Amino acid sequence: MKKRNILTIAALTAAFAAQAAQIVELDARIGSSISTNASGTVTNWVNQIGGGAQYNATYTDGVVPYPTYPSSYTTVSGREAVDFGSFTDGKMTIATDVESEAFLNFTGAASNNTGFAVIIAFHDEGSADDSDWADLIGNDSSASRPGFWIRYNDNSGDLVVKTGTDNSTTVASGFVTDGESVAIGLTYNSTGSWTAVWTSSSSKTNSTETGSAPVDGNFVNNRGNGVELGYNQNGGREFMGLIGQVKIYDEALDQSSLETLVSELFTTWVDSSQNPNILPPAGLTANPSLESVIL
Repeated sequence: MKKRNILTIAALTAAFAAQAAQIVELDARIGSSISTNASGTVTNWVNQIGGGAQYNATYTDGVVPYPTYPSSYTTVSGREAVDFGSFTDGKMTIATDVESEAFLNFTGAASNNTGFAVIIAFHDEGSADDSDWADLIGNDSSASRPGFWIRYNDNSGDLVVKTGTDNSTTVASGFVTDGESVAIGLTYNSTGSWTAVWTSSSSKTNSTETGSAPVDGNFVNNRGNGVELGYNQNGGREFMGLIGQVKIYDEALDQSSLETLVSELFTTWVDSSQNPNILPPAGLTANPSLESVIL
């Protein structure tokens, strides 16, 4: 009996540790988590994990409307989201360089972590695009510097991920087309590998690719920008579209877990057969009046 109790406690501890690895949850379905100024620009998008202001997405540049403007810009699932491109190029910051040390520097503050993971649901606004590269999330726009990114090319539709200096990979050529909604996840393992999983409103199935990455890498570039949404650190690489949900973990995820999370975001933001009035997961609060149109 004692042995069974010990195993049960160990299992519960492991489950809690896995759950605690998530450090960011930004969800545009939760209208109360998004603050705007008098002109309708988002000033703060509150992280649903933990307390305080850590890892909230805060306004950095451009115009970031919510609800989306015009209202015809919605995800394929029928949901409005945070708009990074209807008016002009918008940008928000999730973590400063100092804050990102805790989950991106595996030679320092994150040395006891197994890696990190980022999952994001977005919508391309098609004719609103005005640059070759659309940087969705990351902390650098140059392949030759430390950092990570998830981006795509507005012209070719190529979907690209980066994990470290000179370590970017086109995971899918011609994948993102005008008016497409996409869910993609990227995880880095500090033993020296990465895995990406992605799907879209056209493909409707998960695709996966893996590759090598620096062992115990340091992804903090200390250029003063931190981890950003819709960012353009090099200039001219603005994302023009909508972002519905962002998840960040301070541990590596296995391929199965990453596939599950990408599938969840597909169901919420990408699948046109879904009811846009579906509520967020238990424990989160949605504003149904904001669940009216398509991402």
